[in-house]
Amino acid sequence: LIGEFEYSLVDPANVDLVVRDSRNSLVTTLFADRPQHPDNYNHRFTLDVSKWPKGKYYAILFVDNQLRIKREFEL
Repeated sequence: LIGEFEYSLVDPANVDLVVRDSRNSLVTTLFADRPQHPDNYNHRFTLDVSKWPKGKYYAILFVDNQLRIKREFEL
């Protein structure tokens, strides 16, 4: 799976980008506690999902431990 996650920050913050399944279980962490400055960001990623069960998943962006963006995708 090749994906792209765009977001903007207006203040410096620590950012996490994770993937969770439909039961809200953590599947993978793309990055955690990454310090970032105010700017526009475009994070491209590749995930090997060949062993993941079919279903709904969510790419979730946390900014300073607060959920900022949640995007659904399905396998």
